[in-house]
Amino acid sequence: MKRLYIFLIAAMTVYLSACEKNTEGPEETIHSLKLVESYEGSNEHIEIYSQSKTLQVGYNKIWIKILDKAQENLVQVDQGFWRPVMHMPSMQHSSPHSSLVKSTDPDFTFEGYVVFTMASDEKSYWELLVEYTYNQNSVTETIGLKVNSLPKRHKNVQSFAYENEEYTIALIDPKKPKMGSNIISAVLLKSSDHEKYEEVNGWEIDLDPRMPSMDNHDSPNNKNLIQKNDKGEYIGTLNLSMSGYWRLNLKIIDSHKNVIKGEKVTKENEKSSVYFELEF
Repeated sequence: MKRLYIFLIAAMTVYLSACEKNTEGPEETIHSLKLVESYEGSNEHIEIYSQSKTLQVGYNKIWIKILDKAQENLVQVDQGFWRPVMHMPSMQHSSPHSSLVKSTDPDFTFEGYVVFTMASDEKSYWELLVEYTYNQNSVTETIGLKVNSLPKRHKNVQSFAYENEEYTIALIDPKKPKMGSNIISAVLLKSSDHEKYEEVNGWEIDLDPRMPSMDNHDSPNNKNLIQKNDKGEYIGTLNLSMSGYWRLNLKIIDSHKNVIKGEKVTKENEKSSVYFELEF
């Protein structure tokens, strides 16, 4: 009888512990996209989704869902506008981003991407300004966002100046690099005022991956990134011959074949001034 009593107590403890661990409920997803943030407007409910349940420094593809509070259905809106804003103690600025366009997915209202250039912290925070027209009324909402930093020895975004404009290059893929051949993609944008951004078209990104811990050796069969669509994306081939830490040295080449940023890697020059980092 004593053993039975002890068994029942232990079973009840395990059950209660399991209940406590599941109080948050299942993760909300749509087509494998994860809910990042939700916001209650005056008449609409806004949800922000991404491929990961958190936003991070670098390239983030974002889908926005706008629901009518009364009818709980997706609202039909006119073309929208958005602007990410970083608030710092002494200043504020935007970040490279695409236009906000109507989503091709019928379950969402808008989609686009934002390249966050820094993480949120205790003193600095991100907001996303979203504007659209609904029922002939202009609506403006400001949604707070948390942006996480990257792990050490990971670098997926870099900015540089050229002819009075600031350029930003951001890595899209691979998100999960592997040994062997990987599709690599990136976006390249420019701005003259740190507010409005324009995708750079028709250029080329020279790729030279190196492994610093292995005498800076390279890898064969890489292909430079060239533009293959009208979305500002540059796509190439990245070959990683072994696992570990890699520095992806880049040269930015304009449509006239001029190298506007980045240098050739040599014994005397171990890295370019423009590069990504990854480790796996």
